[in-house]
Amino acid sequence: MTSRRRFLAVAGSTLGAVGLAGCGALTGDGEVGEGAAGTATTAYDAFGPDPRYGGVATTRSEPNASPSGDPPSGDAVAWSVPVGVPVTARPVVVGDAMFLGAGEHDDADRPAMDAELRPLFPGYVHGVGLDGERRFEYAAPAPVLDVAPVAGDDVAERASGTAGARAARLGAYAVLGWYGGPGGVAHRLLRVTRGVPRWADATADANRFLAASTAEAVVTGTRDERVALTGERLTARSPGGGFRWRVESGDVLAGVGSGERAYLTVGTRETRCLDARTGETVWSYRGTPPTWTPRVQGDVVFVARNQRTGLGGQPLVALSAATGRERWTFAGSDDEAFTPVSATRDASSDDDGSDGNDGSDGNGGSDGNGGSDVDGTADAVVYVADTSGALWAVARGVARWRTTLSGRVVDGPVVAGGRVYATDTQGRLHALDAATGERAWAVDHRLPSRALDATADGVVALAASGRAGGEDAYRVRGYGHDGGERFGHDGSGGLLAALAHDGRGYAVTDDGYLVAFDA
Repeated sequence: MTSRRRFLAVAGSTLGAVGLAGCGALTGDGEVGEGAAGTATTAYDAFGPDPRYGGVATTRSEPNASPSGDPPSGDAVAWSVPVGVPVTARPVVVGDAMFLGAGEHDDADRPAMDAELRPLFPGYVHGVGLDGERRFEYAAPAPVLDVAPVAGDDVAERASGTAGARAARLGAYAVLGWYGGPGGVAHRLLRVTRGVPRWADATADANRFLAASTAEAVVTGTRDERVALTGERLTARSPGGGFRWRVESGDVLAGVGSGERAYLTVGTRETRCLDARTGETVWSYRGTPPTWTPRVQGDVVFVARNQRTGLGGQPLVALSAATGRERWTFAGSDDEAFTPVSATRDASSDDDGSDGNDGSDGNGGSDGNGGSDVDGTADAVVYVADTSGALWAVARGVARWRTTLSGRVVDGPVVAGGRVYATDTQGRLHALDAATGERAWAVDHRLPSRALDATADGVVALAASGRAGGEDAYRVRGYGHDGGERFGHDGSGGLLAALAHDGRGYAVTDDGYLVAFDA
């Protein structure tokens, strides 16, 4: 489950503008010339490819600082690649590659500041194919704080045909800089392709992060240790580096790009949809996604409404992704408070209207943009976890079944193969019959869940603990939909990052290896 919030600890006094090694600002005030919001300037008003910009592409098979231990081994280990420690930007997947920020080096100078700067040293952006091939290793001139895929690269990658063309095209956005004082130090956005920076924007002394990536723009935001609805800003650049727009905003806790829209969680009580081309607000809603990170599922976005029920809970609301209009709501039972913590729709169960309900939302089917707002996807069965540890199946706002787990849901629900999967705070993986909610099977991993995914072939789960029997430990398990174990791996160390994707488990171990697990 996505973390609800990474609060940034800050200390020290106000810091002046600091440039990264070899880089100056484009204008005297450290900002790129902007123009009016929504107006694109030249494609390279950010820094173009420049050998003075700190980092260099390497083709070494080992990072600058090699991991201290041996790589994980065993039948369940598909491959491992050394990436180093610490992990400063969690892995993201785009197309057939994965990007992350990890490792450190001393090939660039830290800014001379009175305040303590974190992380300690500059790091790397790693590009690794899902087959375990190292695509590139970029030694950045500052710590790598955030990474995101370049939206559209995965589509172009699939159309390119050859592995060489795929490797040449795939790249990532990254935010570089340090944390320290009341704001970020020399934070900068850049785009890396094949391990070489294509462009980088001007530095800013604000904590920046990647809010959304679309084919039209990459959106970055600023935030601090206080969560507020004002006082921050969102900035967008074209994939070529050109300035697009800047708008005032509150702290954005999470975001995602979908089509030409950016969907954002603003503060602790608003979901906002922006046009990524112009920065204009398309719609906003007083409520936040249950997992804080917005997810566009079919034509809907799920949120927990801020307005509480008489029992003190928060209804789950299915919003039209196009207009923000409520499609349906669900508030649990009549005798206890219900607050959702996650929700996922089952596209395979989209209603065909056989129950006599034509799926109309009572508004003539218009989405306000000349298209239909009722294409059937909002009628899919939705599986919802609540704060009490219950899993619900909901259709059009009406419960079909409810099952209570042995603890609160940590990961899931995910749906595949006629099963609904979730892990709970007791370290158990539950498999429920998607049609009835009856428990098909369950296993006890006895460690906190870190990642979960299911496909047509089965389900994979990763679990790890800081302490198990006095030592760090992690477990990776893959099961068929009948509950039979397909593969398993037990490690004696810890995990710095973990994700599950397309039925395979991935993790960065505490000694600096990116590892893939499957049968």
